[in-house]
Amino acid sequence: MFTGVIEKTGVVREWKRSKSARAKILGLSCPAGLARALKIGGSVCVNGACLTVVQKRGNHIYFNVVAETLKRTTLGSLKRGDSVHWELPLKANARLDGHFVLGHVDGKGKILRVLPGKNQTSLLVGFPKPLAPFFLEKGSVAVNGVSLTIGEVTRNAFWLHLIPYTLKKTRLAGLKKGDRVNLEADILVKLLARMFKKSFN
Repeated sequence: MFTGVIEKTGVVREWKRSKSARAKILGLSCPAGLARALKIGGSVCVNGACLTVVQKRGNHIYFNVVAETLKRTTLGSLKRGDSVHWELPLKANARLDGHFVLGHVDGKGKILRVLPGKNQTSLLVGFPKPLAPFFLEKGSVAVNGVSLTIGEVTRNAFWLHLIPYTLKKTRLAGLKKGDRVNLEADILVKLLARMFKKSFN
């Protein structure tokens, strides 16, 4: 369980072959303090996807990325030197500053428009049709692992209005038209939608 409040960023170091032909090993460089806090078998949210630590070498951390994750997320497009969002799991006694993020990416969105401004930058994010019931105005969404508030919603896209603090602390400022992002809908909205669907059926 995560919150979508980004702690640090990591840098892609390398991709390695896995023993399985349908999986890859992703190597990241991360701040020394974070590396020391991690254990083999522990979880990390990387650009919105929950990954398991399989190897550590100093501040270089390695994750096994299976075929389903490569298919459903944008991780497979990462290249050496790319920056990624990084968040450790939520502790049971910690304050929840964002919203409940599982690290289970629902699908890939596409940046349709970028409107820079003095006090905010607005992004129009297109989403797959099956996810439409889960995106509500003033609701929450995780975009590349960042907890954000949804603005106006259209039939197949929603607006995000990013404040300077968010742009400074994350890598969202570097997004441009056509870029793909990982989307995770709010788990509470998904559960409610499922309950209502069962009730009406």
